[in-house]
Amino acid sequence: MKKVLSLFLICIFILNIAACGSRTPESEREQGGTGGAGIGVGVDAEMINTHFEAFAYHRERVEFTSSGNFIQAATSHANQIYYAYIDFISRDNFNLIITNTDADGNETGRLEIQSPGNEIASFKITQAGNYAFMLFHRTIATQGFDIEAYYVEYDRNGTQLIQKEFGKFTLIDNPQNNTFVILNDGRIFALNTNERTLNELDFNSRDWGETLPFPDTGNMIFGIFPADANSSFDIFISDTSYLYGYNIEKNEMTVLFDWMQTGFVNIYYIHTGILDDERIFILAGDGNARGEWDAELYILTPVSRDEMPEKIILTMSGMTVSQDMRQAVAAFNNKNSDYRIEIYEYINQADYVGVTESADFIAVHDRARLRFQVDLMAGNIPDIIFNPTSEVYDRGFLIDLYPFIDADPDINRSDFFPSALSAMEWSDGTLLSFSNKFYIETIMSSYDLLGHIDKWTPAVLLTLIEQVKDKPFPFGAGFIRDNLIFLMLNTGIMGYIDPDNFNVNVDNDEFISLLKTAMMLPTYSDLPPDMWTGDIIAEILRMQKGEQLLSMQYFYNVNDYQYFTDSFPDSLTLGIPTENGGVHIIGQFQQIGIGAGTNHVDIVWEFLREFLLPSSVNFDRGMTGDLGLPLRIDLFDNLIEEAMIPNIHVNAAGESKELPRDRRLAQDGSFIHLELYAMSEETASGLRNIIESAVPLKTGLGKEIRDVITGDLVNFYLGEKTAEETARIIQNRAEIWMSEQKLMAGR
Repeated sequence: MKKVLSLFLICIFILNIAACGSRTPESEREQGGTGGAGIGVGVDAEMINTHFEAFAYHRERVEFTSSGNFIQAATSHANQIYYAYIDFISRDNFNLIITNTDADGNETGRLEIQSPGNEIASFKITQAGNYAFMLFHRTIATQGFDIEAYYVEYDRNGTQLIQKEFGKFTLIDNPQNNTFVILNDGRIFALNTNERTLNELDFNSRDWGETLPFPDTGNMIFGIFPADANSSFDIFISDTSYLYGYNIEKNEMTVLFDWMQTGFVNIYYIHTGILDDERIFILAGDGNARGEWDAELYILTPVSRDEMPEKIILTMSGMTVSQDMRQAVAAFNNKNSDYRIEIYEYINQADYVGVTESADFIAVHDRARLRFQVDLMAGNIPDIIFNPTSEVYDRGFLIDLYPFIDADPDINRSDFFPSALSAMEWSDGTLLSFSNKFYIETIMSSYDLLGHIDKWTPAVLLTLIEQVKDKPFPFGAGFIRDNLIFLMLNTGIMGYIDPDNFNVNVDNDEFISLLKTAMMLPTYSDLPPDMWTGDIIAEILRMQKGEQLLSMQYFYNVNDYQYFTDSFPDSLTLGIPTENGGVHIIGQFQQIGIGAGTNHVDIVWEFLREFLLPSSVNFDRGMTGDLGLPLRIDLFDNLIEEAMIPNIHVNAAGESKELPRDRRLAQDGSFIHLELYAMSEETASGLRNIIESAVPLKTGLGKEIRDVITGDLVNFYLGEKTAEETARIIQNRAEIWMSEQKLMAGR
């Protein structure tokens, strides 16, 4: 039973994964409206019958005051909306709060019941009008979470009518909402997103029961929700693109609407259902780092598609388009009365069904990339290109953005970190695409461990590796064989490969020495399981115990750097070794650019410029900016200012105490936490100096040339080729590839 529970919860954390949508044929596109006609290309047609609604929806935000607590479940019955959450009274005392409101947002009832569980898995109104819940009592275990599951029913006065226990079991991952559902017949099912099945939890036998097929929408599933007892649907399914109603007995699914075209900007935490008058309610909410939650209530009313205004269609294309970008597109579509952006993705989540081997994942990517190239070469250039591939840059499918920035009255180049902005420039100084966030790649240690090093060069690093080769994993998860080799290649440190000038220089003593030294390092599979994650907290703990000399680190937010400096008062920021000493490297996130040949360049710039304004970077996952360091200097200053504010708590006696402003658990099974307090001036200044002195990747090797090199390294690792032979083979093959690229570029 534990094995099954682990399986169906493996994909619970899909909310942090970039979204993958469906490609809609040109002939099926609508010039107006926000409904679902012509969508659903990823649905498994052999498994289910799919219907499409013939109407669109008018969205109305309803004045609604939520409790400030995280709404864990919601449902509807008789045109009333019911939502529920757990109120924690003490460690072992919880109340179940049920509130109902009408479609106008007026609270019409509230009930408070002592709860046997501290987590709501599913909530439904039964045919008899009773409240039915599946509840968890969750506690932290040595390996994951101990779970006790309950099925309970209450009448409208809060009197308990039924309580059944499933028994105690352990989950590896934290259980989440919207992956369990109570059906109209009272049975309870858990969603297994890996196998696309619904697995019954039989509370009578206290074991697993029937397994039902679950429709493969082709997208990531965000949640499943119980339908009203009088509905023609059994459940509602929400994925990254659409909301569906699903009738299990008939094996039929109805596409209700497209999330993005309906204008929802955030669907990470939503609850939904259909009211008796066919209107749809949406409770959408999100939280912040302080544990504060807010929810908004929306009512969607079906209207004739003919009543919806016609809009000019702009296209955004990419291999995949992230959820953050989809939210930005939804916001644009919602407020612009003349234009609508449609997203065109070349990789669909359905492409990965049944794919388990890394080579197969690469094949999926390669096929999609080829389709993208063919479309571009045929003249099908989108208005907006998301995360352009190297061919997009090489063949002139993007236009320079600097003229737009320079002409914009609200944006100046001086608004941005020069180091980060220059890292996004192309070789000729143009800005063909940009990201409004970045990260820092560097190597950290302490003076106690490596303070004797005078100048941090590649030769010093290779000597250090040889000196400690007999010690177990002294460089952590960041230094394995491939990582070391590609660190030297990808950063252009030694000038081994220069794609901009089509040069290759690896058949030499230095590269041969690099290959030999790399063989002294472990492979990923050699690492013990507690090192696989390579997270910053686990590596800090190993360094504090003297088990590790240095750590390859990626600073995605201000806290990443502070965890290191607070843990080592004598912290040493070595940087990436070069002949001139250590340097810090600017890393880039998702980028966006304007497709050459668009007929709507001013409107496209209107969309892109929103990412460069002071209000652009949405740090909705906490004040630390977990999604990346901001390109804008003023937004970075705001983060630092907030990080320097002490989190002061005053108790009932009037005594004040500073509490941690952030706390992280080491992902190595040790269950050790590190805490952060207010950032010091010294730490803030140190991080700023790192950013301002950072340099861009000199080469940034593309996937194709990396594949050439990786293929030849395999034979070397297996002992089938010497280092000298491998260097010679890579030199020859890379030169051939460079010649082909030079010819295609017309140079």
